[in-house]
Amino acid sequence: MQKVLANRKVLKLAGNSHAEVARILGYEDRRNVWPWTNGLNPFPPYHCRTLEDHFKGQITRKELRPHDWQKHWPDLAIVAA
Repeated sequence: MQKVLANRKVLKLAGNSHAEVARILGYEDRRNVWPWTNGLNPFPPYHCRTLEDHFKGQITRKELRPHDWQKHWPDLAIVAA
């Protein structure tokens, strides 16, 4: 559930535009991001930093990958300690 809320938050921050999320991530077609923005799959780790940076921390990598962020970004675990 947490994943779905974070994914939908990305969509909301992008003005509810799948095409805008696609543009931010470097895709030409919004269909490339549809499974992520609709909460079917989590955003891949390689896109999470881009989203966090683009939205200036309004969405974080920890929010986007709540169950495995430590594996992908161990430096965040050090900061959190």
